[in-house]
Amino acid sequence: MNERGNDPGKAGKNCSPSPALPPYGGEGEALSGRGAAGAVHGLHTANVKIYARLKGYAKEMRQNPTPAERVLWRALRGDKTGVYFRRQHVLGNFIVDFVSLDRRLVVEVDGDIHDHQQAEDALRTQWLKQTSFHVLRFRNEEVLHHLDSVVLRIKQAIAAQPSLGAL
Repeated sequence: MNERGNDPGKAGKNCSPSPALPPYGGEGEALSGRGAAGAVHGLHTANVKIYARLKGYAKEMRQNPTPAERVLWRALRGDKTGVYFRRQHVLGNFIVDFVSLDRRLVVEVDGDIHDHQQAEDALRTQWLKQTSFHVLRFRNEEVLHHLDSVVLRIKQAIAAQPSLGAL
């Protein structure tokens, strides 16, 4: 079972749970450290060879969020923070949990699986920072038991990140 409560062995066999995370992209490591150059505010898009696959995984992850992702999405969606967030969004060869493209702010919600993939998470965070994204990470328990302080920290990060429209 993965942190979404799904059995990775049953992925793709006409069952409703989402498949296991991909060997690259998703929550794991990148296929390469470099994606094709994007056109929106200098954002990098996924390698064209894997973009369709990542987009499919992102859609499945949006349809099957973890409990902590569901709770945080309710707090971020709409205009509740003053900025627009996307969830399970492809950036480079990764899928990030939440992102404000205008503020270049990524919010990750980490479950137990992240205890075992710290090297991959560090590479992912490094790539995001190199592409001018600020990354906030929260444990599932923080989101579920201290949502107000999590949202406050996100709002503080939003205030510290200038809007791309203002640059």
